[in-house]
Amino acid sequence: MKNMLILIFFGVILSATPAKAQSFENFDILSYIPPHSWVRETGNSFISYTKIDMPANQYSRILLYASQCSSGNLEQDFRVEWDELVLPHYHPGDFTQQSVSPFKEGWIAKIGVAPFKYSDQNQAVILVTLSNNLIKLSYVFISNTTVHQKEFEDFGSSLAFGNSQSGSNQVNQVQNEKSSNINPPTAQVNQQTNSTPARNTGFTFTTSNFDDGWSSTIQNDWVLVEKNNARVYLFYAIPYNSDNFTGTGVMDRDYYWDNYVAPQFKITVKQYNDEGEFVSSLKPKYVEGRGTDLQTGETRFIAMTLSVSPNSAQITVASFPDEVKFRQAFPNANGKFSSDLTEMSRYNKFAIESNDLLGTWQNGGSQMTQWYDAVTGAYAGATLAASSATFSFNSGGIYSSIHNGATGAVGAMNTFQQEYKGSFSVTNWSVTATNRYQSKTENFDAHFQAVKGGRLLYLNDNKGGNYLLVKTK
Repeated sequence: MKNMLILIFFGVILSATPAKAQSFENFDILSYIPPHSWVRETGNSFISYTKIDMPANQYSRILLYASQCSSGNLEQDFRVEWDELVLPHYHPGDFTQQSVSPFKEGWIAKIGVAPFKYSDQNQAVILVTLSNNLIKLSYVFISNTTVHQKEFEDFGSSLAFGNSQSGSNQVNQVQNEKSSNINPPTAQVNQQTNSTPARNTGFTFTTSNFDDGWSSTIQNDWVLVEKNNARVYLFYAIPYNSDNFTGTGVMDRDYYWDNYVAPQFKITVKQYNDEGEFVSSLKPKYVEGRGTDLQTGETRFIAMTLSVSPNSAQITVASFPDEVKFRQAFPNANGKFSSDLTEMSRYNKFAIESNDLLGTWQNGGSQMTQWYDAVTGAYAGATLAASSATFSFNSGGIYSSIHNGATGAVGAMNTFQQEYKGSFSVTNWSVTATNRYQSKTENFDAHFQAVKGGRLLYLNDNKGGNYLLVKTK
């Protein structure tokens, strides 16, 4: 396994001779040559190719994910992708290899390799994140064998930006669209009501009505999203402890279904929809079944997806009058790496009123990467990226904000601080602030997200400034 990690690590980017006389396929902003005879699977934001040799108990899988807007920092992009695409699914050990290399057409690649185990068998996971400072995209390779190493290298070498028909013009168009609208809204609101609060939140708006017919209402333990007779429950974050599921024989999806979903319904059928997946760690965090809604007495088809971040779990539960209507609404609910049911979290979105904004809102975070010599394995130091932002909105339409950051090698950090003061104004879905960078006025897309006992404030200036803030006073 050690040889496998090293060989694949150096082969991913450096074996850059493209294959010829083969058909290209297109996905997102890429064209590529798919590995021959591998099983293809598609989802809302990924495409995968899998090869399994059952007699030899060998398998390999490539997962290519859709492009997203870059933070402008490759290290940060890589860490976010590792935390979202790798850690929750494979629980790998420490990196055995990391590297940054030029790729193609001005793009830079960072590669990380780590081992993991399943059923006492050594496995490897590799993440390749590409960025041009406007857009990032990633692909993942997992395997328990060196047999498919060359096919993975050939796949990476074949990647090209733009498809084989439209070329770089398509990429430029996508880049322009994404850089001008970093985080476009995925759920458009057509009406906002000052209705009687679903619960006493202390905020003005507790209901949102969306253009596609869905409506969201804040409840004690979740946001309830409804359309006709369909209901989706967006549970607020619940504690998650991986020790409860590592080596215990208990799968996290069963624990959260049994302890959080079943109490809301009188469950008569519990079933899975794993589509033949035999590797436990690759089974989707998804359970479905049938039961009786204890509040209404209706017989319902119930489905749950579970999303895990380091110390918390997010549950999304759908309740439909029958299974057919559910399958029509969410055909990829049980997706292993992307679920259209999980994506309903975008409906946790509520309007802002000026008085709701008053106070101090803050965010902050840090990411550290430790480096080791690829030959000797000796510790080679660490780099850190940390940032924080504090916005204070005061009566009379006056605001101030302070932005701090530090990057670089630990012990020799580069730091910065920016402070702005000016006036602000609010509409339901935007905050306008004067005297920002270079004394310019900026317009932030803005909304609240409901959490247990309060709200988070989302601000996006569509220029790379993207903040999710908690009220501190």
